[in-house]
Order: sequence, then structure tokens, then C-alpha cells
Amino acid sequence: GGSSSGSSSLSGGSTGSGLGSSRGTLSGGSASSLGGRAGGRSGGAGGGGVGTMGSGGPSVGMEEVRIVADPDNNSLLIWATSQNYERIISTLEKMDVPPRQVLIEATIAEVSLTGSLKYGVQWFFNNRVGNGYTGNGSLGLPTDLTLTDVLSDIPAGQFSYAITDGAGVVKALLNALASDSKVKVLSSPQVMVLDNQQASIRVGTQTPVPAPQTIYGGSTITTGGADYKDTGVLLEVLPRVNSGGMVNMEIKQEVVEPGALVDVSQTGSVANKQRAFLQRNVTSKVVVKSGQTLVLGGLIRDNRTDGQSGFPILYKIPVLGALFGNTEEQVDRTELIVLITPRVVQGSEEASQVTEEIKRKMQQIAPLVTPAG
Repeated sequence: GGSSSGSSSLSGGSTGSGLGSSRGTLSGGSASSLGGRAGGRSGGAGGGGVGTMGSGGPSVGMEEVRIVADPDNNSLLIWATSQNYERIISTLEKMDVPPRQVLIEATIAEVSLTGSLKYGVQWFFNNRVGNGYTGNGSLGLPTDLTLTDVLSDIPAGQFSYAITDGAGVVKALLNALASDSKVKVLSSPQVMVLDNQQASIRVGTQTPVPAPQTIYGGSTITTGGADYKDTGVLLEVLPRVNSGGMVNMEIKQEVVEPGALVDVSQTGSVANKQRAFLQRNVTSKVVVKSGQTLVLGGLIRDNRTDGQSGFPILYKIPVLGALFGNTEEQVDRTELIVLITPRVVQGSEEASQVTEEIKRKMQQIAPLVTPAG
């Protein structure tokens, strides 16, 4: 039998006996998946993406067809009559399409809850915030969220609020807060990911944790060394795009920060203290339109610190220092919010447009950055 190759989807010919083989390169999908699906449609394929006609209930006229996947070259080897070959090619051309991609734009920020924000960002969004901005939100949202649910009366769920927008309204509100130095952006990543594939972003450091001590025979034995714990910001997003342009996202967001030293053995010895870690995370499933922003939040923490003040030097004297100074407890409240905007990208031309847009943004930022020194 003869063979031929193609550079687009598939191409080939047939021999004089009526049977022919063809090898072609796939332009979109993978050889193993397309080989298995095409073999199944043609009349049964093996687990390795090989379809042999005559088994698995073949269609009429498709008794002598074999499809073998070549994953190394991302191609298929087809053995069939010219008539069956044309039918298979027609099916493969419909299946072999470039996969869609999703650009995930995220902003993870901490908001200081002071002044009008003391009740949380949810209350702030539901009331006038000044500078001509207003906001809306809903309490107790479920894990599956659609745009129509945002302003409706929703039963209790996992998060204290979530807000979507179609014209940058949410970002305008955050800009109003940032102008008063009430917003600290922890991370603002952008990542392109294939449809139905998980994107993972981690920004942070590894914090050393001293190895535990062992008491044996009345003596304390330190094994030495240290373990390391990941701290910082972790964002995992799994987008799924449906035919209507809606994006279903599985979101996992986590922020881990080193905390104070804790005397776990209650001995008062500094050597026995271990580092505590503050962990805040959000896990949810949501549905939004391409290009619209979703806000998740409600994770509030109180950071309590003790401070001393009084007459210089005198207030630091043991015992007598209390006569010349006082100790105050300060409570700082912050709320963690996550903004996520998915954008469906179809084809290389649209991907190039997205890249150029990001370049333009970077060029606008460059003049604002002053070189060191």
C-alpha cells in the first residue's frame, strides 16, 4: 500500500487495490484523544487510540478501517478504502480544532477596616462610598454563583459577599479605597491557561520552622535542622468554557503568613517557642461571563499588638516603669478580597491581541518607575 503525509489536518491517497494508508499531522487536538474518538465513531477503538473495523459494531461500509495514533509526532495513521478515508477525514476535520484558552487576571488584596470600613467591605459596597461611587452586594452567597444571583435574596452560603461587574465598577471602588491608603495589593498575577486545565500561581517564600526537640532520660535532645513551610499567596483556577461564552471556574485561593512565636511547652523558654502561621483560604465554584469581574471576600482577621508609651527611659524600668507609662492594646482589622476576571481567547490572532494589550500596559507603567540610585 502507499502512504502520504499532510501539513494541515490530514491528507493521503489509496493504492490500486482499493485500500490505502495515510499519515497526517494534527493541527489542534492530540493524536491519542482524536484517534480514540475517531476510532470509536468509525467502529470501535482500542485503549491506545487504535480503531480496527470489524469489532465494536462498525458502521455499514466501514468494515476495513484501522486508525493508529502516533503521540510522538501528534499524528494519525489511517488504513482505509478511499471512500471510507474521505468519511474519516470529514469527521476529523470537525474534531481537530485548536483548543480555547482563558486569560485569568487576578488581584488579591487586603483592605484595612477603619473609619467607614469598620463593618467590612460588604457594608461599604452596599452604601455610598464617596467620590460619586456606589456599590451593591449580597450576603450569604452559595458556591455556584451566576450573574443573576448577585442582587437577589440568596440563602446562607460560604462567603459574606461576592460582586460582579461589567464596566470596571468594582475596580473603581477599589481605586477609591487605594487613594486613602486602605488597600494593600498582595499579588496581581495574569496567566493564560487551556480550557479545562488548572492554572496555579504561588508568590511567597519558605519560612524555616525549627525541628522539634525530644526529651530522653531527663535530657533535651535537639535533632537540629529545620523544616520549611510555604508562605505567601496561592491561587488555583480551573476554567471551563461553555458554548454560550460563560466561564465556569473552580477557585482555590490561600494566603499563609508567619505569626507570633508561641510557647508550646509553657516553660517560658524562648528555645521552646514555635512559629504560628495565619492561614486564610477561599474555595468556590462560580459562573461568570467572559470579561466580567468576580469579587470574593469576607475573610476578616484581627491583629492585636501591645505598645508601651510614657516618659523616656523611665517607663522601661522594671516594676517602677508602670508609674511613668502605660500599655495600650491596638487592634488592626483587615479583610482579604479576591478579584478574578476570566477572558476567553480563541485562536492565535486573539492571543496576540491580548499580548499586545499587556505590553501597552507595561509601557504605560514604565515612565512611572524611577530607577534606583
